[in-house]
Amino acid sequence: MTLRKNVVLADLNKDLKSALTKKQPVVYTTFRLSQKAQDAIRELAQLLGIKHSEVFDRLLLIFDGLEKSKNPISLVIEENITMTRKTYVVKKDTLLKLGEIAKNKKVSRDNIVEKAALLFISFFHKSEAERKEKSQKIFDTILNPFWDQVWDIKGKLGEELGGDDPICNRFGLILSAVDGFIQDIEAYLTKGTPINPDF
Repeated sequence: MTLRKNVVLADLNKDLKSALTKKQPVVYTTFRLSQKAQDAIRELAQLLGIKHSEVFDRLLLIFDGLEKSKNPISLVIEENITMTRKTYVVKKDTLLKLGEIAKNKKVSRDNIVEKAALLFISFFHKSEAERKEKSQKIFDTILNPFWDQVWDIKGKLGEELGGDDPICNRFGLILSAVDGFIQDIEAYLTKGTPINPDF
């Protein structure tokens, strides 16, 4: 009995692994979107490090989440916006879900993608601005004073032990690592350069 159970579980695990690693079929499809929405899709792909087809998956998640909230997306598109056709690679399942939502909402799938893309990038920018503000505060109140202390310690070690002492040399490695860390944070705060979590 246990052997049969193990075989069934192994088969189930194999089927699940196959389903998760299997590449989803993709299709080329054209949307009529504003330039802002097209830019948003491109920027989201770059910022998240994903393909355009995956951006459309995330757009559906955003749309679905907002539909379940108290603030669903308004699907009314302003009349004066210029829409242009652009072809994207989209997963077949995603396109089918998008079509179902459009049918249920009685709007075009273009409207759904337009609004979801603009909202997603807006959320992303707002979240990034809040994160930057918090990082700037931490940089000013904790990290800059720490950097000053590291320099003071380096100076005191040099005075007490001399510059050729092994302790001073090893502390120089710490100083170098902290310097690189501080420079990475400054680049993030001034230029938006992502901070590499690894050395």
